[in-house]
Amino acid sequence: MKWWLWLVPTLMTAHNLEKALAAVRPDQLEPAPAPLGQLLLATGVVAALAFALTALLIKSPKGGLGIRVLLGLQGLMLIDAVVSIGVAVRALGYVPGLWTSVVSVPCSVLIFRRAFLDGYVTRRSFLITVGISLIAYLSLAWGLPRLGDVVGRCTGCG
Repeated sequence: MKWWLWLVPTLMTAHNLEKALAAVRPDQLEPAPAPLGQLLLATGVVAALAFALTALLIKSPKGGLGIRVLLGLQGLMLIDAVVSIGVAVRALGYVPGLWTSVVSVPCSVLIFRRAFLDGYVTRRSFLITVGISLIAYLSLAWGLPRLGDVVGRCTGCG
């Protein structure tokens, strides 16, 4: 059984929940992007999708695309965790998502190690998956703020 793959949506949900709760703290320098209820709803929807996707893809055979997709998602989480920890070190303090990032790094190592030891990925497919995760992370980090700007400008359109 690939129990360790259930850590992917679990870590993602915990991380998103920590960020949502931290965003509405009164001591935040910037206002929350949305009210707490909306943030929790969005977190719940993403969690439901992540768990449903895992339930679907966990049935993939060794070397299958489904396992690589889940490992790619965890790769995104690992990159985000390392970035969050780096930002916290630079800021000399807490940043939203820090605690789950600290937990996510060793859990990611466990997930990737199990994938190798159980024969679900080869070195080549793992490196390709990590490369795609890195490209996806950089694309999201660059693209999402710009998308927010576009949506923000268009909300006043009518």
